[in-house]
Amino acid sequence: MQSQETIDASTLAFWEIISVIVSCLIAEWVVLAVVGPRSAAIAIPIALALVLMIFSHRVYGETLRDIGFRTDNFIAAAKFLVLPTIISIALIIFVSWISSSVFAPRPLRWRLLLLVPFWALFQQYALQGYLNRRAQIVFGRGWKSVLVVALLFAIVHLPNPLLF
Repeated sequence: MQSQETIDASTLAFWEIISVIVSCLIAEWVVLAVVGPRSAAIAIPIALALVLMIFSHRVYGETLRDIGFRTDNFIAAAKFLVLPTIISIALIIFVSWISSSVFAPRPLRWRLLLLVPFWALFQQYALQGYLNRRAQIVFGRGWKSVLVVALLFAIVHLPNPLLF
């Protein structure tokens, strides 16, 4: 007779966190180092992490609303953030133009800039909608889970000291 062992929710959530973070680190430290930033291979570990996250949400029964995709407060938040965002964008463009760094006259850079909002949304989802929810399962709500998520954010941004 074979016994079935089950894994508790806290242990499972811990390993889910580790899996997603390792996927990010593989993308940054291995794929980028081996094939370079222009390769589509970077999408492989990111896609695998995304598949895990989506599957995990389904297993936990989490809805889009549960993970933070809501419309009830979007207009209020947009009104609050639109002016600071426009000012920030203008400053970034101005400083970059003056220093001739980011906004060099290469069309590819402009097209990549259009992807920034989607990449930012994905990062916010991964950090808050997934990693933070799993950290709360492991460490409980409050400062411990917040600290863990902040450390995870710092770790995946190690290649860039300014973001770290």
